Amino acid sequence: MERDNLGGMSDVAKEVAEHKRMMWRQADALLIEASKACMLLNAGGVVAMLGFEQALLGKDAHLFAAFKWFGLGAGALFLIGAMLTVFAHQARARSRIGVFAGDGPRSIANGKYADRLMLSSAIAFVLASVIAGIGIGRLG
Repeated sequence: MERDNLGGMSDVAKEVAEHKRMMWRQADALLIEASKACMLLNAGGVVAMLGFEQALLGKDAHLFAAFKWFGLGAGALFLIGAMLTVFAHQARARSRIGVFAGDGPRSIANGKYADRLMLSSAIAFVLASVIAGIGIGRLG
């Protein structure tokens, strides 16, 4: 970093450092919002699967029997995806606490762990959607 004659940071270096902090805060806020959206998608998938199974059960027991295992599998994956976002949010919070505490390596590890959990949640959502689609396709 640039230093002035007294050993302090120059104005340009201060502005660059502040800009970096602002960018990291914005990226962190975006990741938090993404985890909330992923949580809502997966939780909504659980509710949709339960509602669809309830409608099939009330309409025709034969249709319910044909879809039951697909619906339960998809619902379980949606639920797992929703829980993964909870753990990702917790890991993201631990990462921020590590930054404030000055523990950089652990903070980076927690951030990477949170990212892997979010990716796993998104994969669970896609797999659950495919399983539900296959089950619905078998009804016709």
